[in-house]
Amino acid sequence: MNKKRSFVRVLKWSFRIFVLIIAFLLFKQYIWDKKYKFPEAKPFSGNFFYNPYRNIDTSLWAKANFHVHTLSWMGLTNGRKNNDELVDSLYTYLGYKIFSISDYQKINPYLQKKPDYIPVYEHGYLPPKNHQLVLNAKKVSWLDYLFPQTIHNKQNVINTIKNDSSVLAAIAHPCLQNSYKPEDFKKLSGYDLMEVLNQNRFSLVHWDSALSSGHPAFILADDDSHDLKDIYTGGRCCTFINSVLEKDLVLDALKCGRAYGADVKMHPDEPYSQKKIVLQQLTLLQNLTIHNDTLYLILSDTVRKIKFIGQGGQLKKEIKNAKDAFYEFSSDDTYIRTEVITNDESALYFNPVFRYNGNNIPVYKTSADNLQTWIWRSFFFILLLSCFFIYKLLKKNKRHEP
Repeated sequence: MNKKRSFVRVLKWSFRIFVLIIAFLLFKQYIWDKKYKFPEAKPFSGNFFYNPYRNIDTSLWAKANFHVHTLSWMGLTNGRKNNDELVDSLYTYLGYKIFSISDYQKINPYLQKKPDYIPVYEHGYLPPKNHQLVLNAKKVSWLDYLFPQTIHNKQNVINTIKNDSSVLAAIAHPCLQNSYKPEDFKKLSGYDLMEVLNQNRFSLVHWDSALSSGHPAFILADDDSHDLKDIYTGGRCCTFINSVLEKDLVLDALKCGRAYGADVKMHPDEPYSQKKIVLQQLTLLQNLTIHNDTLYLILSDTVRKIKFIGQGGQLKKEIKNAKDAFYEFSSDDTYIRTEVITNDESALYFNPVFRYNGNNIPVYKTSADNLQTWIWRSFFFILLLSCFFIYKLLKKNKRHEP
């Protein structure tokens, strides 16, 4: 009987502690943590055009992948079917010049002997899939949230990651499980890149939402493979970067938008040997220039379609069976990004050309809203005290009942 009572007592106390922990996490996430003032979303404007591909060197295009997982955390995280050696050998075989291992909440040092090694990890370890890729990371940030994130929570995570100004923060697979909504990108700022292409998870609506709001979000495309033995997840999405193969120059090219994303066509039961050939023969960007108000595009091969996409993700112009194309900006065009469908049905997604003042591309910064933050905190404490006094009053009245 005593053992049973002891067990019940332990169970009760365990439940109380669990409730207290949950209550604390809810309080911290929704009440205590910072609230932010978000700058007003303004479409790109100006009489000049920012062209990320100005003066590219076509001999420098290099395939890159920054998102692949390996066995980590004693196999608790997804990625246990990959190992470091497999990642190194496969991406080298496929002709990638730049690749990193992005384990969850851990910087994998395996590739650090490579001269162009870029340390990367995937940030985010709690149930909401609000993840970020952190490039050039020196240490891991542990701020994350257990419950569905508010826009303030999402901004707080980005700001915390960007406390180190030398890192590039990329929003990872924003469309996955609706972790980021397209309208979030009318407000969120401080990130450098958006992983628009991620296996079958394409976040074009999110990308256009950011661009239509005047945020210069540049593209990242990655495999995000957790099992490279599955040929549909290796060599699937890649980023082409126009840069000398030195870490700082590669990072600068990504930050300036001198890159584009590719979704490589998958064929049934295609072995990696065939995929290597497909990657080698993939159409490349030869030139993208702006003359007066006209964008000129030249590709290395004739392709099936060239599409020009503008404000709100609207299709502005489409050309079929061409190797080059042009688009003349109208007065209401704020940005134009280009999509290409190749003859083998692979797809290329180029960073936008957008209007600006001719000096600096727009940079949006959020600031902590101290007034709103303390209103929320004060409201909670007032509510807590009110509940306490009501409880005491009810207890007192009950004591005086006949």
